[in-house]
Amino acid sequence: MVRNQKRIEQWKSSCLLEEPDLIYERELDICLMKVAIRNVEKYGSVNFVGWVYQGDCLLDYKRKQVSVRYDRRNITTVSVYTRPINGEPGEFLGFIQASNFKREEMSLAELNSIKKKLRNEGIKFDHSSIFNERLSRFEDVEQNRKERGRQRRK
Repeated sequence: MVRNQKRIEQWKSSCLLEEPDLIYERELDICLMKVAIRNVEKYGSVNFVGWVYQGDCLLDYKRKQVSVRYDRRNITTVSVYTRPINGEPGEFLGFIQASNFKREEMSLAELNSIKKKLRNEGIKFDHSSIFNERLSRFEDVEQNRKERGRQRRK
C-alpha cells in the first residue's frame, strides 16, 4: 500500500495481482436454481408441475431418480442432473423440454395463476386449456392496450 495512492488506485492495483476465479454455468445452476427430485419413467420422461418433460439424455436413466433444476421465470425448459449423493451435486445430464411447449416460455407463477383460474371455473386443466387461457390473456392485454390508445387520441 502506497501512502499517496487514492483508494480506487489501491483497489485496482490489488485486483491486478490475482486472477479472478471463473464460475462455470453449470455451477451457477446448482447455486441459483430451484431443485426437485423426480423419477424417470419408462420412455425417458419426467413429470414436473403437471407437465411431461422429455429428452434424449434421460433414456439411460429409466426408473431412476434425477434432480430437476429449474428457473421460476421459465419452466418450459429445465436442466437435469443425476441424483445428489452425500451432499455432492449430481452430474449434468442435459436439458429437457416440456412436451407441448417447445417454442413457448412460461413462468411458474403464470402457470399457477392459470391453473387456479381454471380450477375456480371448474375447467379441467391440461396442455390445451392452459395454452388457450394464456392466449386469451394475451388477447385481453392487447385489446386493453388498443383501447387505451384510442382514449389517448380522443
